[in-house]
Amino acid sequence: HFQFLRRPYRHSIDDLFNVHDMRDAATDATFHIADWAQGPLGLYGNLVLYSLCTLVFCVISITLSFPSGLFAPTFVIGAGLGRLFGEGMRHVFPRFLLQHQFIVAGSYAVVGAASVASGVTHTIS
Repeated sequence: HFQFLRRPYRHSIDDLFNVHDMRDAATDATFHIADWAQGPLGLYGNLVLYSLCTLVFCVISITLSFPSGLFAPTFVIGAGLGRLFGEGMRHVFPRFLLQHQFIVAGSYAVVGAASVASGVTHTIS
């Protein structure tokens, strides 16, 4: 359980930005998106746990006396929260508008990552 907590950020970003459903274990084998829905917490609990753990470890790492990055952890925190919101939207509205458009939870992860990273770095674009 909780294999997603052990992966590097680049693999987590690949999983969170993926367009496939995280609950579907039969998706592309290059991604580990099926791991996110496993365990006692389920998909939503795992996304919350991942975002909170990343936030706590980010706070700990920036208070240490040696240089550490801030952009990548905040980017991943935003991606996790955005994916959580996108999965919630997908659950509430399984089919959108004219019954042929689907909500892509990965796009919410992209927006969440950009929003949190720009908010932390005070960037306007």
